[in-house]
Amino acid sequence: MAYVRNSWNKNVSPKGSPQFIFHTKLKRLKQDLIVWNKNVFGKLSLRVSNAEKDLLNTEMDLDNGVSLVPPTRLLEAKVKLHTALHEEECFWRQKSRVSWLKEDYRNTAFFHTSTRVRRASNHIHSLQDGSRTITDASDIKEHILSHFSSSYVPPHQSVDISLLEVVPRILTPMDNDMLLAIPSAQEIESITFSLKSSNAPGSDGFSGYFYHACWDIIHSDIILAIQDFFRDRKILKATNTTFIALIPKGPNPSTVKDFRPISLCNQWYKIMSKIIARRIASLLDKLILPQQVAYVPGRIISDNICLAHELAHRMKVNLRGGSMCIKVDISKAFDKLNWGFLKAAMLKFGFSPTFINLITQCISTPMLSTLINGSPMVFLVCLVVFVKVTPFPHPYSFSPKMF
Repeated sequence: MAYVRNSWNKNVSPKGSPQFIFHTKLKRLKQDLIVWNKNVFGKLSLRVSNAEKDLLNTEMDLDNGVSLVPPTRLLEAKVKLHTALHEEECFWRQKSRVSWLKEDYRNTAFFHTSTRVRRASNHIHSLQDGSRTITDASDIKEHILSHFSSSYVPPHQSVDISLLEVVPRILTPMDNDMLLAIPSAQEIESITFSLKSSNAPGSDGFSGYFYHACWDIIHSDIILAIQDFFRDRKILKATNTTFIALIPKGPNPSTVKDFRPISLCNQWYKIMSKIIARRIASLLDKLILPQQVAYVPGRIISDNICLAHELAHRMKVNLRGGSMCIKVDISKAFDKLNWGFLKAAMLKFGFSPTFINLITQCISTPMLSTLINGSPMVFLVCLVVFVKVTPFPHPYSFSPKMF
């Protein structure tokens, strides 16, 4: 921690906004930690091996009655081995992303195996492009890049805003004051520690473990940075970079569509967007009709599944005039939202233009880079709102709530 503290407390030059200062300190600390890991921390397996040898030699000296062995040497050797094993276990726990075991569970071999299995299952060996099979690594990257480059571009068709004429104005000035209030230090800290520490890190490389363990060191800077965003309603574009990881939807994926894109946002962005999500969630009950049961706290999405099943069963009954069922393309309906329609809908509900601008800053500034077998590709500007590619899982992501 002393190494982190020394790096973090260095002055930032040139001076800038709180967001710039926080971003600069993170970048500097990342480079310092790379050097520290190479020169000081070393290879974990070698440290464990050396600690085991040291303990074995100490025990042998004591058994042989060597008089020069200090009484505390055995205890020191045991502490050294315990520390090395604990560090190795923490390392592989984080790499494995296994979150369902207790924190005191120690089985490095299990975590190691979990990491290898996860990597193997996520590795893309080949893809189908029509009748063509792509096996070359560079061609696979080009194919995926082409797919997502077109996906990040909004559709050309216009949106009929007149459909929103039936939407009533619901929110009050008091509601908007709540949405735009500068978050307190206590609120930011509460949000920070409510996020999982074991989630994969974003493009800056810092996971929730770092924010939790080093909160006493970094808390003042991150609080100022998030408060600066709510005060100025602008986000530093350099901080809003996101990796897109491709997770297979099922066994033996063959096309790009067989992979689910999952966003790996930077932790500080998760904190900021969860603050917004919690505030929006407190208003959903009066904005969304009871028939909509998804993404609303206290409602169960399975209710609609049961309703659809009953309606389908009802269609088997002979009725005058017959029955008709419409199957909606869920992919087209759910994956993307048009920004113009989203803003117009929020205005009709009574959201203030200032808060809408706050949301726009979050969804219009990200730079996205797809990870292909662990390697990031070129960053692209996202020009559509991806609902599935969320900053963090429901219920705290505001993307599903916007949908």
